[in-house]
Amino acid sequence: MSLCLDYLNHSGQLISITPRSFTSGAYFKNFRNKLLKESNLEAVHLFSSRKSIFKNNSIYQENIICKFIKGTKQNSSISLSCSIDMDFNKSFTQKKLPNKLLIKSFVNDNFIFIPENNAQAKAIKELQKFEDGFDNLALSINTGPVVPFRAKGLLSKVKHKNSIPLLGLNNVEMLAVNWSEYNKYEAYGLAAFLNSSLVDNYFRSLSGSTQINKNELLTLRLPSLKQLSQLGKKLLKKAEGFDQNIIDELFGRL
Repeated sequence: MSLCLDYLNHSGQLISITPRSFTSGAYFKNFRNKLLKESNLEAVHLFSSRKSIFKNNSIYQENIICKFIKGTKQNSSISLSCSIDMDFNKSFTQKKLPNKLLIKSFVNDNFIFIPENNAQAKAIKELQKFEDGFDNLALSINTGPVVPFRAKGLLSKVKHKNSIPLLGLNNVEMLAVNWSEYNKYEAYGLAAFLNSSLVDNYFRSLSGSTQINKNELLTLRLPSLKQLSQLGKKLLKKAEGFDQNIIDELFGRL
């Protein structure tokens, strides 16, 4: 796609069918930035089935057809259509959405959202009302080989003679160890927020049904610590347990 864009004249059309994976994530960052800087995204078609499009070749990807126009200003709206597979008569929807809903700019990066339905489009819009993020709430996301819940047999809340403290990256600062943690209500509130249907729909519009990576999580806008604490308190008071309906109901009241 990048090479084709280089060879196009001004206003030339680039139409391709590819996996949707280039629309987010750190791996395709430079490509996305080039694509959105040098061309105008005019239309996207999403095949929601992973197995139908190239099933004879054992390729299982969420594929999109996208159309870019080189060297022109980004349109105020983008055509978005969806179908399960190539049978457009059986399942086909089409609508125009504001470009601000589909193309989001973050620090030195741009993501392309592809909401498959109204619930996903609503989620993108609704989550923009929150102003905080992992950075200014002093939250960090890291992946690594040592995950506490996978080593439960080695963990203990009681200090023994030969025990040592479990350190996380959030505990280590400039030549010091800081044991301050978020309180229980904030932790449960954050867990409820991340498990809400709204956040689920947000990430489905960004990543489809694949895994979520660190860079995508860092773009997520979060409620304030006060709001998360309130959500956690309300959740812990629910005797019915933490089912999806309860989480969504409480989150809807934020």
